[in-house]
Amino acid sequence: ALTSSGVLLGKEGGFNTSWLTLTSGIKSFDLSGNNVAALSTDGTFYAKQGGLGSTWLTMGGGISSVKISGNNVLALTSSGVLLGKEGGFNTSWLTLTSGIRSFDLS
Repeated sequence: ALTSSGVLLGKEGGFNTSWLTLTSGIKSFDLSGNNVAALSTDGTFYAKQGGLGSTWLTMGGGISSVKISGNNVLALTSSGVLLGKEGGFNTSWLTLTSGIRSFDLS
C-alpha cells in the first residue's frame, strides 16, 4: 500500500499481520511474487528481490514508470526510452526501444 504521503507499506503473511514500513518518498510501486519495485518522487528506481525484509537495490535514475513480472523488469525513462532486465534484478539493462509513452508487462 502507498499512503498519500508517499510511504510504502507491506504485509507478509495474512491480512491480520502488521503493516511494515518499507520506505518513504515513493510515487508508485509494483509487486510480483516476493519482488517489489518502488519509484521515488525524484525518479530513482529501487527494487527488493526475495521478500520485504531483503535489501533495497538501486536500479537506476531518471525513471518515470516501472513494472515487474517474476524476474523480469521494465523501466521507462523520463526521455521515453524503454529498458528491460530479463532473469533477475542483477542482470544488465537492455535498451528495448525509444519514443515510448506507456507500456505493460505480464
